[in-house]
Amino acid sequence: MERFNYDSSAGRLVYKIPPCQNQPQRVGQFAGGKHSEGGWIVSFKNSCYLHCRLVWMFVYGVDPEKMEIDHINGDRSDDRIDNLRLATRQQQQWNVAATASNTSGYKGVGYYKRTGKWRAYIRKDNINKSLGYFNTKEDAYAAYVEASKQLHGDFHRVKQ
Repeated sequence: MERFNYDSSAGRLVYKIPPCQNQPQRVGQFAGGKHSEGGWIVSFKNSCYLHCRLVWMFVYGVDPEKMEIDHINGDRSDDRIDNLRLATRQQQQWNVAATASNTSGYKGVGYYKRTGKWRAYIRKDNINKSLGYFNTKEDAYAAYVEASKQLHGDFHRVKQ
C-alpha cells in the first residue's frame, strides 16, 4: 500500500513511489506490464506477481493465499475490483470460453461421428457428463447452457 495507489476506474495499480531509484519518472504511471496470457504482471521486491492478486490485496487487505482470482467477464486484463472474485481452480475453469481446439464453435458441444449427431457434455468434479445427442449443435448448446446454469451457478459462462 505504501508503493501503489489503486485507480478504480482503470482497474490498475499506479506507482506512488518509483519502482527503483533510477526510474523516478514512473511515479503516477500504471505499474507492471502485459503478461503472456493477457493479464498484467508486476515486479515487486525481486518477485513477479499477477496484478489481479495485488489489486485484491490492496483493496481487501488480505492475501487470497491458495484461492485463485477469477475475472467475471473473462477479460484477464480487466482488474477492476467489481470484476474480480475468489474462486477455486475448478470454478475458474467453468468461467473460460470455448478452447481454440473446439470444432463446433460452442462450449460443451462436439460432433459424435458414430451417430452423426451433436453431443452436449459438461464437466463437474473432474467427471464428464453426457447431456444427450441432438440433431443440431444449437440444440446441444441449449442443453449445455441449462446444465451449466444449474451445475456451475455464478461461475457458468455461456458466451463464446
